[in-house]
Amino acid sequence: MTATDIEPVTDELTAFAPLRPVGHTLEHDGGRYAAVDPDTTRIEIMAVADLHAEIDSATGGLPDDDLSNGEAQRVARLRRLIDNGWARIKRRLLGSPEMVQRLHGVAERCPNFREVTDLVIRAAQLSALTQTPLCLPPLLLLGDPGIGKSHYARSLAEALGSDVTMLAGATLLDSATLTGSNPSWKGARPGKVASALLDGRSCSPVILLDEIDKVHGWSSDRPLDALLGLLEPSDARVFQDDYLGVPLRADGILWICTANDLTPLSAHLRDRFVTLRVPALTRAQRDSIARRIFDRLNADYQDRFALAPAALAVARDLNTRRLRVVLAASFGYAAAARRLTVMDADVAAARALILSDAASTSTPRMGFRFGVDRQG
Repeated sequence: MTATDIEPVTDELTAFAPLRPVGHTLEHDGGRYAAVDPDTTRIEIMAVADLHAEIDSATGGLPDDDLSNGEAQRVARLRRLIDNGWARIKRRLLGSPEMVQRLHGVAERCPNFREVTDLVIRAAQLSALTQTPLCLPPLLLLGDPGIGKSHYARSLAEALGSDVTMLAGATLLDSATLTGSNPSWKGARPGKVASALLDGRSCSPVILLDEIDKVHGWSSDRPLDALLGLLEPSDARVFQDDYLGVPLRADGILWICTANDLTPLSAHLRDRFVTLRVPALTRAQRDSIARRIFDRLNADYQDRFALAPAALAVARDLNTRRLRVVLAASFGYAAAARRLTVMDADVAAARALILSDAASTSTPRMGFRFGVDRQG
């Protein structure tokens, strides 16, 4: 199938519509995106004509020296985007057997996210079979804090060959973080959405909004109102960053949001997600993760060390970041005792050392939250 064989997508079918390749123009795009070449593995996410129009509007025919410093910097950025085809033309994500194999690896490493990963695997298989871009609905992962959501998002993006932008709901105070600053503001800049698209390797970066239920914003600004439009494919297709002032194709973004509680979210917002509950890790799953971390660390020492089975229990409540640091330090304790086996005492000593500062504060440590162990 060639680019010209692809039929325009009607509004009723946009939820899972493939991204339009470079060289093909859809009617509802208004002819915005120029035909660059017939390469159907790439698409144009920002039109040169729109960049020129915004520059003309900003300068009004005046030389750059007559512009304010902030506006001159913005115009210079827009001109760089005209010259930088890498930022404007992005690779589409296409499923492949290699991608599916990597996703199966994610399912093994993140077992409590199996239902989520299986959904992505089916989407990758569909993309590989039809040679159409990978399409995923916005995902809302419901579960307790500390179950490995950030690690999972990074692993998923790596398996897909994409990039990941991570946002914490508690720090998302205004819509400008997502959609860009007003150009008249001091220190104005593009938002996270535009930056993820323009700086990334593909037109489908992963954006993780962690704990979306913690987003409140200022009284006069509701950040989640901006998210509503970004999750609607027809609106995202012509998303406009407030700083850049130029439409961007944001309908290829892979949205993953997490929440501990759905109550604070409006019905309109919840309706735009496929919500999946992520269970807590079992004891066997926690021990398997700890064992893989130990094996990776041990590879640096030519696999000379062994791990005592009892050592796993000492640190199984830690998140992967803390667990990695503690296990790495435990090798030193074993070596100091002239042993090639890392014992539970070594892990306990490393844990006491690494977590001593955290234990002296009133802020609780974040770690994996565990449910009732069903495997004994």
